[in-house]
Amino acid sequence: MVWEWVNDHYARLCEVEIDGQCKNATRMSVLCHDPEALLRPEASSFHTSGMKPREKPKRGTAVTVTAERAYKIIRAQLEEEGIAYAPGSYNDYVSRCFYHTNRYGVPQADAEAWALRTFPDYPREQLLPIVKSCYSLTMEFNTVPLPRFVRKKEKENDSSHKKATVEEMEEFINGYMKFRMNMLTHQIETQLIADAYTDRPEASACHWQRLTDHIENSLWCAMQHHGMAVNLNELHTLLGSDFVKEYHPLKEYLDGLPPWDGETDYIGRLAAMVHVKESPHSPLQQDKSRERNDLSETPVRFADILKRWMVSMIAAALNETVVNQVILTLIGRQGSYKTSFMQHILPPVLSEYYTTKSNSSRMTKDDLFTMTENLVINLEEIDTMPPSELNQLKAMVTQRYVDERRAYGRNKVHLPHVASFVATGNNLQFLTDDTGNRRWLPFEVEDIDSPWEADIPYEGIYSQTYALYQDVNFRYWFTDKEIQQLRGHVQQFEVPRPEYELILTYYRKPVGLERGVYTTSSQIIGRFGNTSLRLSLQKVGRAMRELGFRQVKASNANYWVVVERTTEEVQHLLPAEAEQADPPGEKPSEENTELPF
Repeated sequence: MVWEWVNDHYARLCEVEIDGQCKNATRMSVLCHDPEALLRPEASSFHTSGMKPREKPKRGTAVTVTAERAYKIIRAQLEEEGIAYAPGSYNDYVSRCFYHTNRYGVPQADAEAWALRTFPDYPREQLLPIVKSCYSLTMEFNTVPLPRFVRKKEKENDSSHKKATVEEMEEFINGYMKFRMNMLTHQIETQLIADAYTDRPEASACHWQRLTDHIENSLWCAMQHHGMAVNLNELHTLLGSDFVKEYHPLKEYLDGLPPWDGETDYIGRLAAMVHVKESPHSPLQQDKSRERNDLSETPVRFADILKRWMVSMIAAALNETVVNQVILTLIGRQGSYKTSFMQHILPPVLSEYYTTKSNSSRMTKDDLFTMTENLVINLEEIDTMPPSELNQLKAMVTQRYVDERRAYGRNKVHLPHVASFVATGNNLQFLTDDTGNRRWLPFEVEDIDSPWEADIPYEGIYSQTYALYQDVNFRYWFTDKEIQQLRGHVQQFEVPRPEYELILTYYRKPVGLERGVYTTSSQIIGRFGNTSLRLSLQKVGRAMRELGFRQVKASNANYWVVVERTTEEVQHLLPAEAEQADPPGEKPSEENTELPF
């Protein structure tokens, strides 16, 4: 106790560090000659009041250090001291090794086994007693934390402060934390290395997180504490180089899945959880000789649409030249698990790449960046989105790249659009764009099995999706003809348009040998001009074209061939009669001829 007090006193008085090798008074048995030394019997006694004894380090709180890991540091330390495992210094070298392993907390049994493997040329009967002798100093066991880095000494004649080399920076960082570049979010991620924190056993549970300024600054401070002269800009440059390896979370997940058996329809099982109302409109007419994934001659099936959308989602995330341009939409009553189902499309390991946009009434620049770092974006309450925002959303869905400047960023960034969109809502008729709604794949939901209780086979779903993506015979996009045929299904979700209702009520197409009359869009507007409806030439022309009326181009105007309904027909018109037009989207024939008047 007195020995420690005296050491502490002179360490503070002389401002020098205590030599840790001198632990007892017997080390002072030999004194050097000092001609100016004198004896002062009248000197006052050495008082120890107010001095607290040094606390001994707690044992058992550190992570167990292995001999192999400790030897990496010990070897560097001995090299700095000029001690090598060579003839004439074998005993000194191994003795110092075991002296350090004892202080670093390496168990004796581990040290003995390691010694026999590392020094096979050293006689066993001489080696093991050295280990036993060093470990007999039980008070020194596990008293020193294992350093993470050994700074090389600078030359004595070099008075300047030498900066750390790139190799030294990399060596330190590799022993401190791991880095990877997430190619989905284009952000650097980091994970603390548990072995680097012998005083923090909980560090073994460290998880990956995005690199922040705080983490980067903390890393720089740690390097300074270990005697490394590192410029913060140099550290930032190193982390922005190929020193940080690339990592794609979706591809790593897909590559780790077992192969699909080629038969089990796991995506169909997922689709079976959603009970939708069958669409009575416009089955997709397909030639049965076409490829196997074509939609059949039945009403639009949710399972078929979901399968294509899932493969499109994978394609958009893995190939930056592909953009998933359709929005899978579920419409139904509240509490029917619509949003919950969307949340469970991604497996738990990828759930962080799902995000929800609840404020659908406002699209911002942040929403653009959301498209570059997520796999699925859910637009909640899509039926509350105003028409102006719906038009902006259509442009976002098809946008291939985002060229914007981040908040507080210095320059614009060029990032690919990787996200796929889904949407949920309560009101059946929510589409208001009279120019077309080809980007939407809506379904009316009756009920959905609770995703929270279901055992969803994610491995099978995504192994099947990945296999279909790699299958050159599977077409996950829609042809123009299929898009036109889907419009009949989508129309039931459109807000009623007055120009369509008026035209179907007062006009019909000629049947058989009926000749009909010729009328222009302006004449149609004039007929209903006294109403409060805001009709325009564009709206009327688009409605006539989509309803399948034949257009005749003359030298002075464009005319539509129609039959005006009688008053009795208008009063007794049935919905079935209004559907005598060609299937929506069928391009009417055009003729260049002279009118018969």
